[in-house]
Amino acid sequence: MTFAQQIHFNSAAVVTLRWLDFKQIATNKMLPVQYIVNVDGYTIFSFDQDVAYKTFLFFTTVSPNQSYDSDYSQTQNDSDSADFLTNYYQLANSPIVPRTSDGRIRIAAEKSNQTKNTVYTPNYCDPTTWYPASTYVANESATINGTDGYYHLANVNIIDSWHGKISDEDNLKDADGYSYRVIVVQDGYTMTEQDPHYATGGDYLIDYDDGYIIPITLTQPITVSYHYETGSTFILQPSPGQAIVIDSAECEFSTDIIITDTVLFTVMGYASVFAPQLGLPSGYRIPISTTKYKTMNDYYNDAVKSYPTYPPMGGNGWRGISVPSTVLNWDYVASTAISYTYGMQVVISLQHNEPFGGAYATTTFFTIIEPDPNA
Repeated sequence: MTFAQQIHFNSAAVVTLRWLDFKQIATNKMLPVQYIVNVDGYTIFSFDQDVAYKTFLFFTTVSPNQSYDSDYSQTQNDSDSADFLTNYYQLANSPIVPRTSDGRIRIAAEKSNQTKNTVYTPNYCDPTTWYPASTYVANESATINGTDGYYHLANVNIIDSWHGKISDEDNLKDADGYSYRVIVVQDGYTMTEQDPHYATGGDYLIDYDDGYIIPITLTQPITVSYHYETGSTFILQPSPGQAIVIDSAECEFSTDIIITDTVLFTVMGYASVFAPQLGLPSGYRIPISTTKYKTMNDYYNDAVKSYPTYPPMGGNGWRGISVPSTVLNWDYVASTAISYTYGMQVVISLQHNEPFGGAYATTTFFTIIEPDPNA
């Protein structure tokens, strides 16, 4: 006795389609194609969680005896059947849930396919790296000082984006699109700062800490455009329509670090979203949470783990590190999206803008950029 195979759908939604529409959805959603054989054809189906998609194709041997809708024909049915048998039949009825050869469910941890972005704070031991809160000066006039032979600028702690002090420094620009490189112009010509790779040549050197232009070939009055440090604040915030998810973070400390100030780690957001009862103006940001790191123990207590101390490496020049370093890690199991729509920011700063002692102290954020779910 021949038994006709049957299938009953108990999904929240069952979508019945023509073959061409069915295979497009199955392909776009990467759904495994399933089928059963009926007395007169194939019932073909796929599941996307609570949604079932199905279609039916007649055997070409019985299709001449069937009636079709005005928008479908026997010829189309036979063409669709041939397409199914040629391109889908052999691979159909594979496991809907991937399994190993002995039947266990196969599980794979996959990385996000969203845009990754790594963000680096300035070095809190060196104010010449505190570029995020710096102030831009355009075309400041300077002449050679008769006492020491240098061009003295009006400010100190000039931002240095030329000697590898700031990761990704070549791509940094301020809010107005200006590079953080110092620009020196003499007699209408842009002069050349000595390249640290060669440690020779060029038209001038810069004492970034004290704000001096040290001439090599310069002899005339010059104009200088530059940024100088006006605070330690670093802000991590998404672009319009986006959200930033902090996957993990690391603090890197040289072992000669001297903690001289409190680091504030503050998450900000619009008061109208997080505290509407305050009645503050639209666009006004308030602290949502603040973590204070006052002592070295605060970092150790809050970090998830640390790595072995890295020895000095890379040589004694400007490209290497001459002091051992230690890295503390914050690997967030659950994290909050920093939403542009909600006006959210992560603000890091030294409470009193007093630089740490030692070689370096920085933080690296490993983030994912996603569409803002609140937009």
